[in-house]
Amino acid sequence: MSFVQAFDDARAIITLIGLLPAAFIVLAMTRNMTNPGYDMTVAFSAGIELTVHAISPAPVLALLLAVAILLIRAGSGGR
Repeated sequence: MSFVQAFDDARAIITLIGLLPAAFIVLAMTRNMTNPGYDMTVAFSAGIELTVHAISPAPVLALLLAVAILLIRAGSGGR
């Protein structure tokens, strides 16, 4: 496994973890559609903000996770 592949894998993992809160916002929005006191606009903007943060690059975190992936793969004999 090359460092570039480990870096790409790390960015994909970070993106998936970052999208989890956005999924919970969508779940809350669908459960509260009939609630007149629920502010759907605030929930929608929070969901968009979480999605943008999830897909924006986090180079330091991706670099650390890529190094960890490389070390784990090297320690397991490349299996």
